[in-house]
Amino acid sequence: METRTDRGAEDRHGRLVVLKLPTAWFEAVVFVALAATGLWFVIGALDMPKSRAAFDPGTFPMLMGGGLMACSLLQVIVSLRGRSAAGQTMIERPLAVVTAALLLAAFPHAIEALGYYAVTIVWVPVLSLVAGLRSPVAIGITTLIVLFLAKVVFEMTLGTPLP
Repeated sequence: METRTDRGAEDRHGRLVVLKLPTAWFEAVVFVALAATGLWFVIGALDMPKSRAAFDPGTFPMLMGGGLMACSLLQVIVSLRGRSAAGQTMIERPLAVVTAALLLAAFPHAIEALGYYAVTIVWVPVLSLVAGLRSPVAIGITTLIVLFLAKVVFEMTLGTPLP
């Protein structure tokens, strides 16, 4: 791990924390994680109700999950064969990156336990702070936009109630 003194989240000595990783290794890890996410979509789609319609509830997640797995695994091969960008990937604020990933992973579980709207009112501002947004007005507007879009797109347009 290296430190710099230009901007962003700093350590206790005022230096920016930067994590350096070989780009091919970093890409392979990211694309394996994306392939695992695609597999999760496919498994979830298999558990959805089946119908005789051209598109049943599991069609979209099945197509997206399968496509994500295929593209991700192809990119892993490209990365590991040395055809990706050479050099190192630098991750500034690695603790913020890990924290955001954990928040993203916890979001669906929290929705199941507490409901979409109750979780989103807390989760969006916390994720915004982790991402570096500091303006209370911007955080409030961002939260309202996410809630508004969920209501309009899912509940009103698609007729899909959120938990």
